[in-house]
Amino acid sequence: MAYSQTHYKIKGLLDKRLVPAASDFFVETVTFYLKLFLKSRSRAVEVHSERKIQRTRGAIKPDISVWQGDEVIAIIECKTQLGWNRNDWQRDFNKREKKLKRLFPNAKAFLVVMCSENWAGFDAEIKGVGQRFFCLSSEWPRHITDETLDKVIENPIEGLLRELLALCK
Repeated sequence: MAYSQTHYKIKGLLDKRLVPAASDFFVETVTFYLKLFLKSRSRAVEVHSERKIQRTRGAIKPDISVWQGDEVIAIIECKTQLGWNRNDWQRDFNKREKKLKRLFPNAKAFLVVMCSENWAGFDAEIKGVGQRFFCLSSEWPRHITDETLDKVIENPIEGLLRELLALCK
């Protein structure tokens, strides 16, 4: 929230045309918190950002991967919003998950979307919302205030944390 608001203030102050991409910051933030959370729970796992799951051409390079030794136990794809791909996200996600499962059959795939401001959010009939699929907020971070914070939470990140803890042995 503060990051987004600050960059919009800088944009105005410096008469910049564009604000830096929120996607990189979002992936970095989720990675940072997952590393700290799993380490604080004494889980013997490594959390990586943008690491290929196999050293071959065409291998997937998830936004975040969780490793236990040489095994991938989870990947997390992060999107700031579903924007242009709002109708095909599930097909793309399933394709990526199939590639993951060919190499690591026990691994799980997750999708974390920062906000649903430009789409309707996950449809009610989609299974796994709050366990595999997370949309954190209904508002773009710069529009969230202390007064609206409780009203904009859609799928709390704690569901992802619980799922990851269950995967860590």
